[in-house]
Amino acid sequence: MHGVRPQDLQHCIEDLRAQDAETVIEGCMDIGLLVQEEHTDVPLFDTTKIRKRQAVIEALH
Repeated sequence: MHGVRPQDLQHCIEDLRAQDAETVIEGCMDIGLLVQEEHTDVPLFDTTKIRKRQAVIEALH
């Protein structure tokens, strides 16, 4: 995501919130690196973290 600043993504998230978005799915690992939950009041779902957590669970069972 060359040239994208965290502020740009935060602005996009706030625009989505204004359009009644209830959550944001961070479907690209770069997004999770640039925007964290403390940057917004919109719940974020970081798919990279979700996949890593699931891989650990599966490896342990």
